[in-house]
Amino acid sequence: MYGNFLRKASEMLSEHKDKMTAKHKQECFNEIQNVRKNHDAWWKALKIERQQKKEAFISRVRDNLEKFGKASKGCPDSRKIKRPKAKAAE
Repeated sequence: MYGNFLRKASEMLSEHKDKMTAKHKQECFNEIQNVRKNHDAWWKALKIERQQKKEAFISRVRDNLEKFGKASKGCPDSRKIKRPKAKAAE
């Protein structure tokens, strides 16, 4: 979302630069660059956080599967359990 605003800001600066003083152009350019830098850093941090959460989730799932696998060794195979047949409608 903010990436679009940054692109639009750069386009507007380019479009109106002939109406601005060199000092104001430089100030605008520097501010756009600072915002872009912060925006990119935020996205990078978010991606790292998401990856860490994903890895933690996968680790918890693997741990649970290992626990379940060890605990279910004494359980009968569910495919061998006979299920009652449904009664036919009269």
